[in-house]
Amino acid sequence: MADIAHISGLVAAGEAASPFELCDVVTTTTHKTLRGPRAGLIFYRKIKDGKPTDFEARVNMAVFPSNQGGPHENTIAAVAVALKQVASPEWKLYAQQVRKNCLAFAQALQVIQKKQCGK
Repeated sequence: MADIAHISGLVAAGEAASPFELCDVVTTTTHKTLRGPRAGLIFYRKIKDGKPTDFEARVNMAVFPSNQGGPHENTIAAVAVALKQVASPEWKLYAQQVRKNCLAFAQALQVIQKKQCGK
C-alpha cells in the first residue's frame, strides 16, 4: 500500500515514480498536488497473480456505508474537473516546472548551508 497524497500530481505527469507496479492499494487526496477540492481517491488492484482480489468489496464496505457521509455532487464535479486538467499536456509542463523549481530551491538551500557552516 502507498499513500501518494503529496506527490500524486507528479506521479500523474510521470515526474515521480509510480507506486502502481508495486502496490495493491494506492490512496491520495485531490486537494494537494492535484489542485482539486478536498477529497480522496482509493485505487486497488482487481487482479493479482491471475486471480481476482477481494479489494473491491473490502474498499466499498469500508467507504460506504461505514465511513463516508452523503455525497456532495459539487465536490464530485470539481474532482472531475481537476482530473481532466491532470490529463492535459499543460499539466505535464506544470509538473516539469515544479521539479525544476524544487531542484533550484534545494540547490539554493545547500549553498546557504555551506556558507553558514563556513565551508
